[in-house]
Amino acid sequence: MPQGARLVSLVAFNLGVEAGQLAVVLAVMPPAYLLRSTVFYRRGVMPWGSSAIAALAVVWFVQRVLG
Repeated sequence: MPQGARLVSLVAFNLGVEAGQLAVVLAVMPPAYLLRSTVFYRRGVMPWGSSAIAALAVVWFVQRVLG
């Protein structure tokens, strides 16, 4: 890859990653906002979703420490 194209490629890649994250947030937040006061959300989504996120974070942490 030519030297001048590296910066453009890196910036374009990072903008693509950020756009993907924004798309996920925009897709998830409206339903989460609407469901936030329901029993299903408080007893199902919050504890189980938080536990799944924490477990995934632990797995990634261990992979980075050992790898």
